[in-house]
Amino acid sequence: KVLEKGWVDSHSIHIFDTLLHMGGVYWFCNNLVKELLKETRKEHAMRAVELLYSIFCLDMQQLTLTLLGHILPNLLTDSSKWHMLMDPPGKALAKLSVWCASSSYSSHNKGQVSPWQRKRHREDIEDYISLFPLDDTQPSKLMRL
Repeated sequence: KVLEKGWVDSHSIHIFDTLLHMGGVYWFCNNLVKELLKETRKEHAMRAVELLYSIFCLDMQQLTLTLLGHILPNLLTDSSKWHMLMDPPGKALAKLSVWCASSSYSSHNKGQVSPWQRKRHREDIEDYISLFPLDDTQPSKLMRL
């Protein structure tokens, strides 16, 4: 349905997110790649790459690792699947792989945030509370934690 429309709406994003969490990263990525490899026309394959890239943004790093570490090696080492990698779907898969790898790499480098910018995880807050037990003399912000 998304390929026919040519764009991903919010309802579809929620469905894809649910599928990702229910089926797991490998299942999700594998099925999206299978759909991409079904495309026989160049225009449709390139549109599918753009749509899949936007869907991969749900969990770019994990989906990229799965794509590059499992899905592509399986396709490249199984000679019975080589016919699926012909142009245009093979070129489209290569483009998707490069986009995802580049995006994951750049977001990983940007992910090196300073301690002041990072979010506090629940465990950090609980550790802080255990080190400094709350009493009535502490500021109200700490009491709310």
